[in-house]
Amino acid sequence: MFKKIRQVFSKFIEKASSVIYSRDKLLEALDELKMELISNDVAFEVVEDISEKILEAIDRKEIKNKDELIRFLRKTLRKYFEDLEQIDIFNEAKKHKPYKIVFLGVNGVGKTTTIAKIAVKYREQGFKPLMVAADTFRAGAQEQLKYHG
Repeated sequence: MFKKIRQVFSKFIEKASSVIYSRDKLLEALDELKMELISNDVAFEVVEDISEKILEAIDRKEIKNKDELIRFLRKTLRKYFEDLEQIDIFNEAKKHKPYKIVFLGVNGVGKTTTIAKIAVKYREQGFKPLMVAADTFRAGAQEQLKYHG
């Protein structure tokens, strides 16, 4: 997932850094960025927020070249992750029994593999996790859980 998004931003940086002073071409590059991010399952609100922040920074002359654009994007994206609430899932599992975690997402993003990895961590902490595959159209989910879990 992050590899694809990195490629999307790299493509945007190359295009936008050459058209920073042309508002029409910059808006075109931003529209392409927005479409690519949305097609890579980035939340619409986040996509809009990133786009607005880029435009505002350019209008304030904070971004005048490729290096400044890269720094700005890194800072902006890092902020999204820093603002996430930290949850101690092992402590929560001790407090709330039975503790349930549900994974939702589109096909092929690694839900089943992640579930198995988390189950291993829970086992290391002394828990006895139960993994349930709820795939509706994929035959190999149970086998994948058995293999990884």
